[in-house]
Order: sequence, then C-alpha cells, then structure tokens
Amino acid sequence: MNRLEVLAVTKRFGGLVAARDVSFSVGPGECVGLIGPNGAGKTTVFGVIAGEIEPSAGSVHLEGRPIDRLAAHRRARLGVARTYQRLEVFPDMTVLDHLLVAQLAHRGSTGVVRDLIGHGRPTATEVGRADEVLARLGIEDQRDRVVATLSLGTCRLVEMARALVTSPTLLLADEPSSGLDAGESDAMGALLARLRDEGLSIVLVEHDLELVARTCDRAVVMDLGQVIADGPVATVLADDAVHAAYLGGRR
Repeated sequence: MNRLEVLAVTKRFGGLVAARDVSFSVGPGECVGLIGPNGAGKTTVFGVIAGEIEPSAGSVHLEGRPIDRLAAHRRARLGVARTYQRLEVFPDMTVLDHLLVAQLAHRGSTGVVRDLIGHGRPTATEVGRADEVLARLGIEDQRDRVVATLSLGTCRLVEMARALVTSPTLLLADEPSSGLDAGESDAMGALLARLRDEGLSIVLVEHDLELVARTCDRAVVMDLGQVIADGPVATVLADDAVHAAYLGGRR
C-alpha cells in the first residue's frame, strides 16, 4: 500500500488554476522529488497535502485513508509533518523549547496557549524525545541556545528536528537547502537520505536538482500546474519536456 496518494487534485484561485488534475504516490521509505520551475504549482500541492489549502477537486489519501476533511493539525497527528522554505522559527525561544512546543501541540491534550503558560508542561518522556532527535541531527550542543543566535544552516536543522520529534511517517520538506552553502546542502541531502533509508516517506520540493538526484528515488515534475513527468530521477531529468520547462523562460 502506498503511504500517500494524491488523486486528481485541482486547485483554483478565482480564475487562476494553480494545480490541475495532479496525481502521484509515495511508498513507505520512498523519497519523491516534486520539482519544476517557479509558479509550477508545487507549493499549492504541498498545501493541499498538509491540509492548509482546500482543493477544488480531487483527494488525498494517507495509508489508504481519505484525509480531505481533516484539518492540518489532525493530519499532523496521523503522521504528516512539514518544513517550510521560509524559516518558521521563533527567534526568542531556545532550540529545546521548539521541540517541546511541537510535542505539546501534537499531543493536543490542552490548547497551545495554555501549554505555553504552564498548564500543560512537557513530560520527562517528551524532553527525552527532544534530546534524542537533537542528538540524531548532531545539534545536541545547541539545545539551550536561543534560535536568534544560530546560523541559517543550524536553524534549518532545528526546523527539521521540530518536524521529526513527533515521529511522522510522511515528511513534506519544502526547499530544505534554501540559503545553505554547498557543504550544508550536502549534509541536508545526506540527512534526508538517511531518514528515507530508515523508513520515512518524503516529498521533497527542491530547486537544487543535484540534491534531488542524490536523495530521491523518483521525481514528479510540474509545469504550469500540471504533472509533465513522473519516474526515476535520471530518466525524468533527461526528458525533453522537462528541459523545455526549465529552460523556457518561466523561472
């Protein structure tokens, strides 16, 4: 059974069709690159999968179950996690606090606001889980630092740690190498490959095609809101239609 199935998803914003009849699947422990020029509709599809955007037509299934009627936080509790191209971190919070708040929100026993003012304190298990994930990503020495003092590369890892701390089965990674230097980008690709090999399913939106080639099992290429290619990365990147999309002046 596929872990994720995107089935004929279409999204219209007024007269603009941002995604049209988009379909693809992701198996357990598979990394699929969702690529294409700017404006291709990739971010819209990500939002539909995560529950942040309601599709105009089509559906999304997780582990064979339709999740179209579920809000984003309910999808997260079923195992969907996401990172963002634009960093979504809180500068005045510590690294550890980011992971604890993520777990409190995921637990959902009280409102996040109540959690933050002390009515839903993290358990020893949650603190231990946070420490485990930080060590796994090699940033345990940054545990008690305020995020505003960290480099962009480390902040990217903090955001990734926050996504992983809830033990997702599906990771939506949106441009995780954005703003990183070559060494940091290589390290991010190695991390994603390791997570995939450990059984995590990943949908990766990424403009760095070398990272996609190193990390992904398959690539789904979008252009002007539609899927124009789907298959093994090397095959897809050699496709004439894909070359035309990237070189046709729509970047």
